[in-house]
Amino acid sequence: MKMKQKMILCILIGFCLFAFPSHAAVYHIDPSAKINGTGTANSPYQQWSDLPKMQKGDDVFFKCNTSYKPDGYIDISWGGTSNNPVIIGAYYMAGKSPVYGVSGKRPLISGSNYTVPSNSCFGSYDSWAGLITVRSKDFIHIKNLHLYQSGYMGISIKGDLNSGTNAAHFLIQNVRIQGSYWNGILINTNPKNYGVIEDSEVEGASYAWVERCTKGFTGALTIANSSFANTTIRRNYVHNNWGEGIGSNRIPCSVETDNSGHATIEDNIVWNNRRVDIYSDRTEHNIIRRNLLFGLNDSRFASLEKDDRAWNQYGIWINVEHVDSRGSCPDVSHDNQVYNNVVAGHYVGIGVASDYTSGVMKNNVFYNNTLIANKINLSVGSKLAGYATNNIEFRNNVSYCPDDSICNDVSGDPAWFDKKIIADYNAWTDIPKNWGGPNDLLTNNNWGKTRGWQALKTIPTIEEFMPTIGNPVIDGGDALPNAFNSAISINQSKYQIAPLDISVSTISQNANRSDPWDMGAVPYQSQLNAPRLRVVNN
Repeated sequence: MKMKQKMILCILIGFCLFAFPSHAAVYHIDPSAKINGTGTANSPYQQWSDLPKMQKGDDVFFKCNTSYKPDGYIDISWGGTSNNPVIIGAYYMAGKSPVYGVSGKRPLISGSNYTVPSNSCFGSYDSWAGLITVRSKDFIHIKNLHLYQSGYMGISIKGDLNSGTNAAHFLIQNVRIQGSYWNGILINTNPKNYGVIEDSEVEGASYAWVERCTKGFTGALTIANSSFANTTIRRNYVHNNWGEGIGSNRIPCSVETDNSGHATIEDNIVWNNRRVDIYSDRTEHNIIRRNLLFGLNDSRFASLEKDDRAWNQYGIWINVEHVDSRGSCPDVSHDNQVYNNVVAGHYVGIGVASDYTSGVMKNNVFYNNTLIANKINLSVGSKLAGYATNNIEFRNNVSYCPDDSICNDVSGDPAWFDKKIIADYNAWTDIPKNWGGPNDLLTNNNWGKTRGWQALKTIPTIEEFMPTIGNPVIDGGDALPNAFNSAISINQSKYQIAPLDISVSTISQNANRSDPWDMGAVPYQSQLNAPRLRVVNN
């Protein structure tokens, strides 16, 4: 924990250094305490409402291995500074001294079976409230908590487009969100926020789909309507959600939401989400890289039931939805970079599309992605035939359809494709006529895992989704700018509490050799020590 104190130098007999607290205070909450105290670690409060009037930079810590059911949402109504951020976190006791972190279980904050906070499906509600809510307050750090069955959002961090205020420099770290009626985490109308969401887990979001109340956003972890957001989403688990997984979205086509996007979505493991694992809708300048995305045959979270099995619909989807009531903006999905991702077992692996029949789409690039055993590995929507396109490019991707899978390299092979899309240096199970380029090649069955991709029970190891010796995708690619030369690197063990613990890393392109670039998301290397990951369908 940071020490909120200032140091003064005193002279007694010699030189001594003493620490005196600054104005910022530290408060402790233990819902299991027998009597209500004064907020110290040895005399904690029992609930959030016991807190005094809070000052800038004040911290609040919940005791580990406790469960708290607030009557209403937790409103963080004060902010911090760059040197003194607000921390809402966890503590435990070592004797009579507090330790700020986790021992045992993270503090659980419950929404009482999806009733706190209330939402628009059930009468009166507070707009966009989360079980933890931040509105236009800067430097809020939310860490080491477990939020359970929120009645609205799990965490809501919101700015105000009308006043131009935002909630900047937030941090969400090692938070587990297990069940939320709408979004697990929603960052909404929050321009230039420079926030970070890392080492966290979201599951069971968008429960409104189950109860057929589908108003509002349906993403597990969503950045929405936030111009020049500059939000980073990294090293998270996002799984078993009834709507979308991770999203960078824009709803109203208004001046205030122009330039929405500018998010970096990297090094996440995402699986078994109903609609789409990673979604960019009407947003721009997003970087989607080094993510591992897996679909399961699980009817609970299926968007489609075809071919005698259940499908999660999309792995990665770059789209322009058409929402008449919020204005028309067909030209806003551009300058997105999608590279070094592994996508397996979905209905569509990577798709780019629009609901409009005309518009402009430019500078969306798809490099070095590995697509395995999706029903359709790569898809371009038919309505883009009427679009003016510029630099929509597919390069160094691998489309692999194992013998035991229901799988196609592409969805259709229209003649207009050659005129709209740049595609070359890709590897295919069967090279399509109009998708294909002069430097394309055929992959083969020299892969670490050649069967069972559409019947996954565990997250595959790195060795399983990599090519092996004799596969032409090794050294078969086209050299790209150094900006795209980065390796998958996921290590959540620093923050992640059981049952989640993973450590995955790979080398970057051309490590220890001078050969040409490889195709696919990770380069070939025979010596990797990737641990078996935990069962994903638990």
